Amino acid sequence: MTIKSDQMEIRVGQFEGPLDLLLSLIKEMKMDIHELRVAEVTQQYLAYVQKMKDLSLEIASEYLVMAATLIEIKGRELLPVEEEELDLEDDPKEQLIDQLILYEHYKAALPAFRELEEERSKIHHKQASDLSSFVEKVPLSPNSYELNDLLLALTKMSAKWRKSQPMQRTMAKEQVSIEDCLLDIKDRLPKSGERMALSSVLKDWNRSTLVAYFLAFLQLVREGEVVFSQDELFEEIWLQRKGE
Repeated sequence: MTIKSDQMEIRVGQFEGPLDLLLSLIKEMKMDIHELRVAEVTQQYLAYVQKMKDLSLEIASEYLVMAATLIEIKGRELLPVEEEELDLEDDPKEQLIDQLILYEHYKAALPAFRELEEERSKIHHKQASDLSSFVEKVPLSPNSYELNDLLLALTKMSAKWRKSQPMQRTMAKEQVSIEDCLLDIKDRLPKSGERMALSSVLKDWNRSTLVAYFLAFLQLVREGEVVFSQDELFEEIWLQRKGE
């Protein structure tokens, strides 16, 4: 929508923000961004904002912030400044020029992105199919587990335990002997021939306890007192007294 008033066109809704308006005014005045004449641009910008007020059009706060910035830059240029007071890093004019250059690059690249977006909207992907009905659980044959399976199970429990720990905690040194772990495992093992889940043995432990229990498990297997079993690949590892 374009409204003409006193030799000025008010293009309502055309600009996407104050930088867009400022860049449009600079191009209409055929001005080089790097040699920005702030006084002239400020006059045109304020006139545009004033016309919007006269027409009772709603003005976003960001347009008023840009107007205040332009007035500040214009005031700096009119007032004499000592050389030692010059600081290019804090120069609002240089910062504004950098913003305009960046926005100009953005506008130049925008059509290409919109074209890519339009092409992407024409692509439709097939929804993922439910393949659960095709999953078949194949039980493992007895004694098909290896030492790596036990190590993998312990590693997974270790990762799960670390996630449950608080971000900050007080560490206390705790001595855990293999003999204590052996006695604990033997006490927990059911004597009625039932199996016991490996994860139930290691509910609460730290890294040193993990190492002690792991060595205790290996010793029990080596001495032939317990056996490990696993019903399915990557599932729970079970302990059972040998011969039961």
